[in-house]
Amino acid sequence: MAKRERDGEGMQLRKLGMELGIMAAIVVALALLGPFGSYATPLAQRLAQWALFVFGGYALFRPVIWAGRIVAAQSGIPQWLCIACACVLAAMPTTLLVAWLISGDTLGEAPLTVLLQRYLEVLIVGAVATLVQLALARPEPPSTTAEPPGPPPGRSPAQPGPLDPVAAAPSLSGPAPSGPKLAERIPALGGGPILALSHEDHYVRVHHAAGSTLLLMRISDAVSELDGVDGLRVHRSWWVAREAVTGTETRGRALWLKLSNGLEAPVARSMVPELKAVGWV
Repeated sequence: MAKRERDGEGMQLRKLGMELGIMAAIVVALALLGPFGSYATPLAQRLAQWALFVFGGYALFRPVIWAGRIVAAQSGIPQWLCIACACVLAAMPTTLLVAWLISGDTLGEAPLTVLLQRYLEVLIVGAVATLVQLALARPEPPSTTAEPPGPPPGRSPAQPGPLDPVAAAPSLSGPAPSGPKLAERIPALGGGPILALSHEDHYVRVHHAAGSTLLLMRISDAVSELDGVDGLRVHRSWWVAREAVTGTETRGRALWLKLSNGLEAPVARSMVPELKAVGWV
């Protein structure tokens, strides 16, 4: 677990470094192109201005993806729409920051048309920065385990040779443990049931009776390792085991599942008919 956490922290730092590097490249590109009428100022001044604008806006726009995902998970609204609305909101304080850096104490005298123009400029640059972060936030494909080497030529796998001590020795471990393949990744499970899976950026949080475990993998791959477990992918960010459901709750037009460990899982609207068909609702 400690190694997985260190790997996760290292990945987050690498991603942050990539984002900052791309933001610096955007600063240089904007300074050289001089959009929005900034080309008339000297290059050094343009670099300083765009650095303040881009990195200041980055600090305000960076939480946009996180906020959009949280709202999407809680409401069932498409994630892209939540992030787009969050960008529209985040551009407002960024516009005030940019306008203050340009106008200083005369900001209160700036006409509304100038502020609206600044807002559109900030929204365009902020949307580009957000798209960059979304591209970098795509989950990486899970690592694959190397297959053991095959048998030497001329010998079938069922015929161990004299130099195969593992194959020749009698088995002392008994039959292979039963249960889903995903359970082999979670020592803390202790043979207990897996209650639910939830998606968290590059990770999947596995909820079980002993608590929860964070795994570096995609939720679709985690679901594929739940062979034989009765459950459903009730939301793009949630899979729930049937035995974990203790009740349901409707909030406005959104349906939520109450789980035996006290959690609540959102249900996508497209999944409600299927849940009713199988008797979950």
